[in-house]
Amino acid sequence: MSKIVVIGELLVDMISTEYVDDLASASTFSRHFAGSPGNLALNLADLKFETYLLARVGDDPFGKAHMKYLSDRGVKTDFVQVDPEWCTSFIFITRSKGTPLFLPLRQADYRIMLPTNLQELLNNAMFIHLTAWPLSREPSRSTTLRIIEEARKMGISICFDPNYRKKFWESGHDGVHFIKENVLNGLFLSKPSVDDVYNMFGEMEPEQAITMFHDHGVQNVVLSLGEEGAIVSDGSRMRHIPTLARFVIDTTGAGDGFWSGMYFALSQNLDIFTAASFGSAIAAHRVESSAKNDPLPPIREILHRYGLE
Repeated sequence: MSKIVVIGELLVDMISTEYVDDLASASTFSRHFAGSPGNLALNLADLKFETYLLARVGDDPFGKAHMKYLSDRGVKTDFVQVDPEWCTSFIFITRSKGTPLFLPLRQADYRIMLPTNLQELLNNAMFIHLTAWPLSREPSRSTTLRIIEEARKMGISICFDPNYRKKFWESGHDGVHFIKENVLNGLFLSKPSVDDVYNMFGEMEPEQAITMFHDHGVQNVVLSLGEEGAIVSDGSRMRHIPTLARFVIDTTGAGDGFWSGMYFALSQNLDIFTAASFGSAIAAHRVESSAKNDPLPPIREILHRYGLE
């Protein structure tokens, strides 16, 4: 069983029960235990990875329930920290068939401290997965950089979801420059969306964006294009991977599904192009369903459904 360490934000998602164009127009919300790293960790546990999560929640009913929910589904929560002062972070999200709108109410999530038993966390890990959220504020920024440094020394492949949004960072802090200088160089894989590219580099053509990531030291780049699929590059070859979704109920969780499919394929020593096809299959499974919290069915069942086996 391959080991993956996921670093990032644990959140309580409050998703509008109706399709709206503005959060203020939503009248009711449904609660989901999530955050991108939480969603990914659950998917990976469903796929039988040994999945460790480094995150921080509040010492409150939502944080305790979230940890139990993850643990019951097979995620290793030994390194999920409980903050005695700050509450579990919330995010309000619009139900959407496109890019959802969201409002984060952040407290405990960016206060991750360096584990005293860091070597235990990293030993035998095949991949480290992180998002831009823990980099956006201290002290989790310094914690994450220290872990990246140690993981590189140990030869662990580091993968980065560059979900950068300026409003999450301190006023006056150049988060894009920080990510370029401290994170991108030496990454095994990054999977930006078109929105991520725009928020980091501005308007540009997809091929230009991929080249930008490669130029900053990223080995493999998967650029998500929403309903148009993804463009995948290993630095030598570039290929379009079409979406496999036949219809869309809700896009929430599609990106985490894509990541989990890629990790499954990569753990089997398959190439990045095959990995992106596996990712597209799990993403399609997620967008075609409204049951976002249901465990994934067996991977072979998903692959067969979308014509990959």
